[in-house]
Formats: sequence, C-alpha cells, structure tokens
Amino acid sequence: MLANSTIEATDGNAVRERLLSAAEDVLLRTHDVNASMEQFARAARMSRATAYRHFSNRDDLIIEVALRRAADYLGRFRVMIESRTSLEPKLEYGLTYLVLALPKDTAIRALLILSAQSQLDPRATQLALDTIHPVLMVARDRGELRGDLPIEDIVSWLIKELTELVMGEPWTADRLRRHLRDYIFPVLRPRHAPTPAAEEGTEERLRRIEDRLDALVDAVATLADRIGG
Repeated sequence: MLANSTIEATDGNAVRERLLSAAEDVLLRTHDVNASMEQFARAARMSRATAYRHFSNRDDLIIEVALRRAADYLGRFRVMIESRTSLEPKLEYGLTYLVLALPKDTAIRALLILSAQSQLDPRATQLALDTIHPVLMVARDRGELRGDLPIEDIVSWLIKELTELVMGEPWTADRLRRHLRDYIFPVLRPRHAPTPAAEEGTEERLRRIEDRLDALVDAVATLADRIGG
C-alpha cells in the first residue's frame, strides 16, 4: 500500500511539473497575461479537470510560474551586484537590470497585475527579502543606509517602488539611473548624510582645485627665480 501511494505521489508531481512547464511556455510564447487554464491544460496535453486537481484556479498556477521565474531573476540580481562595493552602485546596477528585464516577462507581468488587484503574494515578498536583506544589513553596518527603519519596511517600500517602475512607462537605462539617484537613493541615505543639494557643487570644487594649482605654479616659479638668482 505504501509503495503504491509513493508511486501515485510521484506521478502527481510529474503531472504538476508538466502543467507548470506548459503554462510557462504559453505565457512566454503568446505574451498573453490573460491566458486561460484551458490553454495551459491543452499545452500540457491534459484535461482541464486534471489541471484543476493540481491548481485550484488559473491565478494560482500563474503565480507559481511567476515565483519560479522571479527566483531566477533575483538570483541573477544577487550575482550581478557582488561586483559593486557600496550600496548605491549595487542598487543602481541591480535595479536597472530588473526594471528593464521584468516587463518583458509575461509571467512576471501577470503576477504584478494580479497583485494590483489584491496584494503581492507573500512568497514573492519573502524572495525579495531573502535576496536584499543581507545587502542592506551590510550597508547599514557601514553607515550607508538609514538606521531608523526596520529592514523589512525598507524592503517593502523598495518592492512597491520597483513594481511601479516595472508596470509604468518604458524606461531607458540612463533615465532610470537618474530616477534612482534623484528619488530612490535619497530616501535610503542616513539622516546625517549630506544631500546632493547640500554638497559642494562640482564647479566650486574645480575652481578651488584650479586655485591650488595656480598657487603651486607660482610657488615653483618663485623658487626657480631664487635658485637662478
């Protein structure tokens, strides 16, 4: 009896995986966020009744596909940001990748559309938290991240901002980077950190450097005159 139950469980897992693969293929091939359970079942070569035995509704199936794909994207994000040393370059590099890549993925877009109707699946939130939490903790220890808010709240805010960027108008890389620098990073900086508006302007810094160079040239010329005299 136990052996038969194990075989049935294994067969059930195989059918479920076939349905997941078929649904993923349909979403990526048709770019249709409204693809139906009937389409998924037909692609998996099974009846709708069989499909519904493994997923109670179409939305649950789409969410499962999207979560798998989201895990892949976040894995790439994690690898990509390792080459950057501080928080803002890490986020600029990683978030630019995500915002430009995710809108092209129909499964991810379907997940975000469903989330707009209710709330983001807690498993998606946990994936993001697991990915970015260690990065933010290191940044906070280094004084690169504000310390007055829980990391979980910061991650929730970043997810909200990322979702709006992904679901909004198409971005170019340059315009997106400017948006991150102007609207996202200032919110994350420690309260004591100078804002760009408070920092010394580039032109002023260049002027002071030029003044120092002029003074150095004058000093060298004066020394040369003394030696020559």
